[in-house]
Amino acid sequence: MRRCKQCKDPIPPAAKCTTITQKKGFCSFSCEIDHKAPGPNPYNAAKKPARTKKKPKSISRLRNDVAELVQKLVRLKAADQNGMVKCWTCPAVKHWKEMQGGHFIERAKTATKMLEENIHPQCPYCNQWGMKQASKVLDYRREMINWYGDDFVSWLESEAKKTVRHTRQELQQLIAGYTEQIKELEKIVP
Repeated sequence: MRRCKQCKDPIPPAAKCTTITQKKGFCSFSCEIDHKAPGPNPYNAAKKPARTKKKPKSISRLRNDVAELVQKLVRLKAADQNGMVKCWTCPAVKHWKEMQGGHFIERAKTATKMLEENIHPQCPYCNQWGMKQASKVLDYRREMINWYGDDFVSWLESEAKKTVRHTRQELQQLIAGYTEQIKELEKIVP
Protein backbone atom coordinates (compact mmCIF):
# COMPACT_ATOMS: atom_id res chain seq x y z
CA MET A 1 0.00 0.00 0.00
CA ARG A 2 1.23 3.43 -0.94
CA ARG A 3 1.13 6.35 1.45
CA CYS A 4 0.62 10.09 0.84
CA LYS A 5 3.93 11.98 0.63
CA GLN A 6 2.54 14.69 2.91
CA CYS A 7 0.13 13.23 5.49
CA LYS A 8 1.06 9.52 5.19
CA ASP A 9 -2.59 8.44 4.66
CA PRO A 10 -3.03 5.32 2.52
CA ILE A 11 -3.62 5.82 -1.22
CA PRO A 12 -4.33 3.17 -3.91
CA PRO A 13 -1.59 1.80 -6.16
CA ALA A 14 -0.69 4.00 -9.16
CA ALA A 15 -2.47 1.69 -11.61
CA LYS A 16 -5.77 2.09 -9.72
CA CYS A 17 -5.53 5.85 -9.03
CA THR A 18 -8.47 7.93 -10.22
CA THR A 19 -6.85 11.40 -10.09
CA ILE A 20 -3.57 12.89 -11.22
CA THR A 21 -2.94 14.00 -7.63
CA GLN A 22 -3.07 10.38 -6.48
CA LYS A 23 -0.79 9.30 -9.32
CA LYS A 24 1.74 11.88 -8.12
CA GLY A 25 1.65 10.27 -4.65
CA PHE A 26 -0.76 12.51 -2.70
CA CYS A 27 -4.14 11.75 -1.16
CA SER A 28 -5.62 15.17 -2.01
CA PHE A 29 -4.89 18.38 -3.86
CA SER A 30 -4.36 20.27 -0.58
CA CYS A 31 -1.65 17.77 0.49
CA GLU A 32 0.08 18.27 -2.89
CA ILE A 33 0.05 22.05 -2.44
CA ASP A 34 1.23 21.85 1.18
CA HIS A 35 4.03 19.47 0.20
CA LYS A 36 5.34 21.90 -2.44
CA ALA A 37 5.10 24.95 -0.22
CA PRO A 38 7.85 26.49 1.66
CA GLY A 39 7.58 29.38 -0.78
CA PRO A 40 4.51 31.09 -2.16
CA ASN A 41 1.73 28.89 -3.43
CA PRO A 42 2.08 28.78 -7.21
CA TYR A 43 -1.62 28.01 -7.68
CA ASN A 44 -2.83 31.04 -5.75
CA ALA A 45 -0.07 33.50 -6.52
CA ALA A 46 -0.98 36.26 -8.92
CA LYS A 47 1.04 36.37 -12.10
CA LYS A 48 3.98 38.70 -11.96
CA PRO A 49 3.73 41.58 -14.40
CA ALA A 50 6.04 41.30 -17.37
CA ARG A 51 8.98 43.62 -17.45
CA THR A 52 8.14 46.74 -19.36
CA LYS A 53 11.61 48.19 -19.52
CA LYS A 54 12.31 48.99 -23.13
CA LYS A 55 15.59 48.17 -24.73
CA PRO A 56 17.28 51.40 -25.86
CA LYS A 57 17.48 52.01 -29.59
CA SER A 58 20.73 51.10 -31.26
CA ILE A 59 23.08 53.78 -32.61
CA SER A 60 22.24 52.62 -36.12
CA ARG A 61 18.47 53.00 -35.50
CA LEU A 62 19.00 56.46 -33.96
CA ARG A 63 21.10 57.47 -36.97
CA ASN A 64 18.28 56.33 -39.31
CA ASP A 65 15.75 58.29 -37.23
CA VAL A 66 17.88 61.44 -37.57
CA ALA A 67 18.23 60.88 -41.33
CA GLU A 68 14.44 60.53 -41.71
CA LEU A 69 13.88 63.74 -39.74
CA VAL A 70 16.43 65.61 -41.87
CA GLN A 71 14.70 64.39 -45.03
CA LYS A 72 11.35 65.64 -43.72
CA LEU A 73 12.89 68.96 -42.68
CA VAL A 74 14.49 69.47 -46.10
CA ARG A 75 11.17 68.82 -47.86
CA LEU A 76 9.38 71.24 -45.53
CA LYS A 77 12.00 73.95 -46.06
CA ALA A 78 11.72 73.58 -49.84
CA ALA A 79 7.91 73.83 -49.80
CA ASP A 80 6.11 77.01 -50.81
CA GLN A 81 3.15 78.52 -48.91
CA ASN A 82 0.85 75.89 -50.49
CA GLY A 83 3.13 73.00 -49.50
CA MET A 84 4.24 72.33 -53.07
CA VAL A 85 7.82 71.26 -53.87
CA LYS A 86 9.71 70.91 -57.15
CA CYS A 87 11.74 67.75 -57.71
CA TRP A 88 15.49 68.40 -57.65
CA THR A 89 16.17 66.33 -60.79
CA CYS A 90 13.01 66.68 -62.94
CA PRO A 91 10.26 69.26 -63.47
CA ALA A 92 7.68 67.39 -61.33
CA VAL A 93 5.92 69.49 -58.69
CA LYS A 94 4.09 67.74 -55.86
CA HIS A 95 3.04 68.28 -52.25
CA TRP A 96 5.95 67.91 -49.83
CA LYS A 97 4.35 64.80 -48.28
CA GLU A 98 4.38 63.07 -51.69
CA MET A 99 8.07 63.81 -52.26
CA GLN A 100 11.05 61.95 -50.85
CA GLY A 101 14.36 63.13 -49.47
CA GLY A 102 16.85 62.19 -52.17
CA HIS A 103 20.53 61.94 -51.30
CA PHE A 104 23.30 63.10 -53.61
CA ILE A 105 25.78 60.83 -51.82
CA GLU A 106 24.01 57.58 -50.98
CA ARG A 107 22.56 57.02 -47.49
CA ALA A 108 25.00 54.21 -46.77
CA LYS A 109 27.76 56.79 -46.25
CA THR A 110 27.33 57.78 -42.60
CA ALA A 111 29.50 60.91 -42.87
CA THR A 112 27.05 62.59 -45.27
CA LYS A 113 23.85 60.73 -44.45
CA MET A 114 22.48 63.46 -42.19
CA LEU A 115 23.83 66.61 -43.92
CA GLU A 116 21.03 68.86 -45.13
CA GLU A 117 23.16 69.95 -48.10
CA ASN A 118 23.31 66.31 -49.28
CA ILE A 119 19.52 65.87 -49.22
CA HIS A 120 16.98 67.46 -51.56
CA PRO A 121 13.34 66.82 -52.46
CA GLN A 122 12.87 64.27 -55.21
CA CYS A 123 9.81 62.64 -56.68
CA PRO A 124 9.57 58.91 -55.93
CA TYR A 125 10.50 57.95 -59.49
CA CYS A 126 13.70 60.00 -59.54
CA ASN A 127 14.74 58.94 -56.05
CA GLN A 128 14.04 55.21 -56.25
CA TRP A 129 14.65 54.32 -59.89
CA GLY A 130 16.08 57.41 -61.53
CA MET A 131 19.21 57.51 -59.38
CA LYS A 132 20.15 54.14 -60.87
CA GLN A 133 20.41 55.85 -64.26
CA ALA A 134 23.52 57.84 -65.07
CA SER A 135 21.47 60.68 -66.58
CA LYS A 136 19.57 61.35 -63.30
CA VAL A 137 22.78 61.18 -61.27
CA LEU A 138 24.35 63.70 -63.63
CA ASP A 139 21.24 65.92 -63.37
CA TYR A 140 21.52 65.80 -59.57
CA ARG A 141 25.25 66.61 -59.73
CA ARG A 142 24.62 69.50 -62.14
CA GLU A 143 22.01 70.96 -59.76
CA MET A 144 24.40 70.54 -56.83
CA ILE A 145 27.14 72.44 -58.69
CA ASN A 146 24.69 75.20 -59.73
CA TRP A 147 23.41 75.56 -56.16
CA TYR A 148 26.53 75.04 -54.02
CA GLY A 149 29.48 75.30 -56.40
CA ASP A 150 32.06 72.83 -57.66
CA ASP A 151 34.33 73.12 -54.60
CA PHE A 152 31.54 72.17 -52.20
CA VAL A 153 30.52 69.17 -54.32
CA SER A 154 34.14 67.97 -54.38
CA TRP A 155 34.38 68.46 -50.61
CA LEU A 156 31.14 66.54 -50.09
CA GLU A 157 32.39 63.65 -52.23
CA SER A 158 35.66 63.48 -50.27
CA GLU A 159 33.80 63.79 -46.94
CA ALA A 160 31.70 60.74 -47.84
CA LYS A 161 34.82 58.55 -47.74
CA LYS A 162 35.49 59.35 -44.07
CA THR A 163 34.35 57.23 -41.16
CA VAL A 164 32.23 59.06 -38.61
CA ARG A 165 31.13 57.70 -35.24
CA HIS A 166 28.17 59.22 -33.43
CA THR A 167 27.34 58.87 -29.77
CA ARG A 168 23.87 58.07 -28.52
CA GLN A 169 23.72 61.46 -26.81
CA GLU A 170 24.67 63.37 -29.98
CA LEU A 171 22.01 61.58 -31.98
CA GLN A 172 19.34 62.12 -29.32
CA GLN A 173 20.16 65.84 -29.28
CA LEU A 174 19.90 65.97 -33.07
CA ILE A 175 16.53 64.21 -32.93
CA ALA A 176 15.25 66.70 -30.38
CA GLY A 177 16.51 69.70 -32.41
CA TYR A 178 15.14 68.50 -35.74
CA THR A 179 11.81 67.53 -34.20
CA GLU A 180 11.44 71.06 -32.82
CA GLN A 181 12.29 72.64 -36.21
CA ILE A 182 9.79 70.38 -37.97
CA LYS A 183 7.03 71.31 -35.52
CA GLU A 184 7.65 75.00 -36.19
CA LEU A 185 7.62 74.54 -39.97
CA GLU A 186 4.48 72.37 -39.91
CA LYS A 187 2.64 75.30 -38.32
CA ILE A 188 3.46 77.40 -41.39
CA VAL A 189 3.40 74.89 -44.28
CA PRO A 190 0.16 72.98 -44.89
